Amino acid sequence: QVVLYPEMVKVEVALDTGDIISYDAMAYLTNDVSKQLKPPLVSAKEAGATLNPELVREGEPRLTVIPLVSGRAVMAWEFRVTHQTDTYLIYINAMTGEEEMVLQMVIDESGSLTM
Repeated sequence: QVVLYPEMVKVEVALDTGDIISYDAMAYLTNDVSKQLKPPLVSAKEAGATLNPELVREGEPRLTVIPLVSGRAVMAWEFRVTHQTDTYLIYINAMTGEEEMVLQMVIDESGSLTM
């Protein structure tokens, strides 16, 4: 199973009524990342070994495809980690083992946001 962020369908749901407020499938319709997938060369265990040992992992890593600022997409292992009171998503390239991206998560009663 691979999470394809570039092909993600976004649905906004009203919390009070459960009604669908908006729906965006443009990324799904315009991207073809899934057709270009190859098996990862770096295992989750190998990717995890590159993480700072001071980080506390939450759950199992998952295989993802993430969009980069350059416009290209890469397959990466996604690790959800905490450090002190902060939560982060760290993406390690599944082909090279290099760190690709770190996102800080802001979590509150209305949901979560990455920065």
